[in-house]
Amino acid sequence: MDHNFWQSRWQNNEIGFHQPKVNDYLFKHFEKALPKRVLVPLCGKSKDLLWLWQQGQWVVGVELTEKACRDFWAENPELGTPSEKFDTERGLRFFETDRIKLVCGDFFTVNSADLTFQNGGAPSALSIYDRAAYIALPLDLRQRYLDHLTSLVRTSPRPVSGLLITIEYDQSLKNGPPFSITQKELAERWDLHFNLTELESVKEMQKLGPSELEVTERAHRIEFK
Repeated sequence: MDHNFWQSRWQNNEIGFHQPKVNDYLFKHFEKALPKRVLVPLCGKSKDLLWLWQQGQWVVGVELTEKACRDFWAENPELGTPSEKFDTERGLRFFETDRIKLVCGDFFTVNSADLTFQNGGAPSALSIYDRAAYIALPLDLRQRYLDHLTSLVRTSPRPVSGLLITIEYDQSLKNGPPFSITQKELAERWDLHFNLTELESVKEMQKLGPSELEVTERAHRIEFK
């Protein structure tokens, strides 16, 4: 799976993964008592970004496709017109208004300085909201993603916490994305750097051709060790 795959999906409007409303797990479980910077990897044009901003958070979304980023600003005019900067060396484009910023480009080229705001004032505390990033990546990229995510949060003041959403199903019956994430994988990979606490799990049957597929969706609280 490469950049062209996702660019094509957005250009052809094949974005069934886009949720038209705020994610239920985010609404129920996000800790919004104190303002913080919230990192949202592979964010698309998610309504979750706007909701987090409305809760007084400082939101930093990272998204590969420029179309998704521009669609987000066009669909949320209450955020105002963002400033726009381009880093030619890394191929990153930055869109920013008050308390919300989208970094457009390859997640693996983003560094911790990109999670700050040009006018300052952002809280030092950092939170992670991963609804659709880890599950969007094939197995060979998931460890690289987790390593890079860890490098981004390592320099932030403790505690670093957040919300991770995963799904699990019989991967032999269906191709991703989204990919199935087992409890064993979470224990082997995430537990090296994060404490995970399962907050909620929901099982449902989804249509798969003439039959059905059992899918378990889980929400986890994550805390950087």
